[in-house]
Amino acid sequence: MVRSSHWNIWVDQLKLKDEKLVDTLKIPALILRYAHATNFSNMVSFEQFGKEYSAKKDLIPVKENKFDLKLADSSGKVDESKIFNGYLTKKDGVQFKVKESGVYCVYIEPPTDVGISDLTIPIRITNSHGYLEYLKYVPYSQNKYGILIGLALTGFLFHYIVKNKLGENFQNLNEISLISKGVILFALIPFVITLIINTIVSFLSNNFSPSDSPSRLLSFFALGSNYISSVYGNFSNYLLLIFSMGFGVIYYHKGSSRNYRKFPARLNKISLYLLIISTVLTTAIFFVILLSGNGDLDNAFMAPASNSLVSNVLMPLASAYYLVWFGFTFVYYFKTKKILSKFPPVDPNDGSAPEKNSKTISSFRRSILFIFLLPLVSMLVFIGLYAYRLYNFTYASNDLGMLNPDSSLLQYSVFSVKTMEMVLFDKLYLIGGQWLGYLNVYFTIIAVYFFWIKDNNGLVIDSPPAYDEVSRFDISDDEEAEPERL
Repeated sequence: MVRSSHWNIWVDQLKLKDEKLVDTLKIPALILRYAHATNFSNMVSFEQFGKEYSAKKDLIPVKENKFDLKLADSSGKVDESKIFNGYLTKKDGVQFKVKESGVYCVYIEPPTDVGISDLTIPIRITNSHGYLEYLKYVPYSQNKYGILIGLALTGFLFHYIVKNKLGENFQNLNEISLISKGVILFALIPFVITLIINTIVSFLSNNFSPSDSPSRLLSFFALGSNYISSVYGNFSNYLLLIFSMGFGVIYYHKGSSRNYRKFPARLNKISLYLLIISTVLTTAIFFVILLSGNGDLDNAFMAPASNSLVSNVLMPLASAYYLVWFGFTFVYYFKTKKILSKFPPVDPNDGSAPEKNSKTISSFRRSILFIFLLPLVSMLVFIGLYAYRLYNFTYASNDLGMLNPDSSLLQYSVFSVKTMEMVLFDKLYLIGGQWLGYLNVYFTIIAVYFFWIKDNNGLVIDSPPAYDEVSRFDISDDEEAEPERL
């Protein structure tokens, strides 16, 4: 699905009962954009061809070693530059230049009466951009911009903290809030690293892994890159969950101080168990794909060994598990919000307590709402705009054509493929989806900057505790417990 590509098709292995015929056997081959299949009255869908070819000789009539195609419109004419209808031999392959973007189909009908015992026909597709499939190339082409923005944002945050918060010789390093440091070290930098890894692997695949003989090593690296991205997604869910539990706001993993107490063991166990289960589930998916020998997450469902287990069991479980993350995060947000309202973290005897508590509570509430609402709102806007665009391109322009009860199997098949072309291969859709992911992460980081980092509203810091315990809001594992006042 590119504006320009070259296809090389050749007979790699061929074994016959009569080996004298190997060099002269002609194998009919047809290459065309599938959307044009309905231009011929005697064409069949690729699904029907694949299922019935072995049982029905000449499913598509063959004449003089090529498919005998009949135009649906007798007054029409075949554009020879957009279709190949000929034959392959052991010595002579086919070179076909794609001039029109779309989903292409190759029909090959080996003779059934010559005793073929082994036949291999590779297809090498070289796009104008390289070997990557279009669906993978477009996101890869945008990664460089995502990386540049991520590096610029990282540099800005580091510069701001160093210039405005650390002081001379970094003597105020421990006074930087946990949230201020965590958002850079555990959220932003890992995200940029995953983008860099994905870009490197995609670059190598695009230049050194042809479609007919993909590099096993690069396929393994690509699978590993996807695995790293998935694990980062799990870790991001974990960070959001412990934040909603109050970690970095009123809890910390170290000892207590005047403004916070140690993260409760029960909350720590819950969050860690969820992270471990999520990681195990992700690892299982990639392990099964690796064992299947497929080595490609996007095409995993096509591998028989992994098809049922991955697509019918593991993938649905992984998708459902995101709801578990969301549910726990949502519940604990309201619990932590209630704790902050009842037991403000800053000692009331502190003269600046009202202002500090107000900023902390406000920052926490706005952060969670922003993190929850931004992806939802942006996705709804994106889907709405794209649905409108799709409507204009399809039904409003009648580009797809309309189906009716009398439509043939081929018409239904072509309709579904043309719909897929418009939905999946629309460059604006692919770029928009990629940038949606970038902007959700970067806008969230920017929001956290304004909510927490700019004014250093986070109260949890690494400085030695001023008090030995925070009995003022001694909330053990029961957040509803009444506090003991000093």
